[in-house]
Amino acid sequence: MTFILSGLVFTGTAGDENNPEIVDIENDLMGGRRGILLPRIFYPIFNYVDILSGWFFENQNQQDILFASIKMKTFDYKPFNSRFIIFWYYDYVDYVAGFSFHSNGDFKVGFAGYIDENGTEHLQAINYLIDEENGIITFQIPKDFIGNPIAGEELLYPWIWTGCNFQNTFLNQFWPWELAKDFTFEYDGSPYIIQY
Repeated sequence: MTFILSGLVFTGTAGDENNPEIVDIENDLMGGRRGILLPRIFYPIFNYVDILSGWFFENQNQQDILFASIKMKTFDYKPFNSRFIIFWYYDYVDYVAGFSFHSNGDFKVGFAGYIDENGTEHLQAINYLIDEENGIITFQIPKDFIGNPIAGEELLYPWIWTGCNFQNTFLNQFWPWELAKDFTFEYDGSPYIIQY
């Protein structure tokens, strides 16, 4: 599912590409095992999971929707299981929105929801937009999927995690970790104040 942003006017103190709530260092990819830095020789393969920033915003004409964007160093469909997830905390609950694909983009899905106290994910499909030229993934999140936050309330501690691993079950038996991943620190993101 995709959605079109053309013609929308965004107002308020929302984040944007120039004023993101979340920022990350470029070229800081990790290997999946024991959190070691990924050797630079592999960056051309995996730089599509290298996070640059992330932000939230709203549209006064769609007040029941929260938008969230993740900007990557680049974006490309690869033959791996790939995931791009933004997390935040609201009303004592952990919430997420994300996008995943495999098979060179033949399978794609956007999702959002919450993680309960037992670590169980409660997710529903959402619309998303991929701006491949600028490496930006934008999620269109119905607010009733994420606790119905109201104007003036804060989304706290936003952070991002991305990663990829083999999509082949046989290969995953030998290397069950991510081939490459990136993440921002959980408490470094600035709060986002709901506008509508």
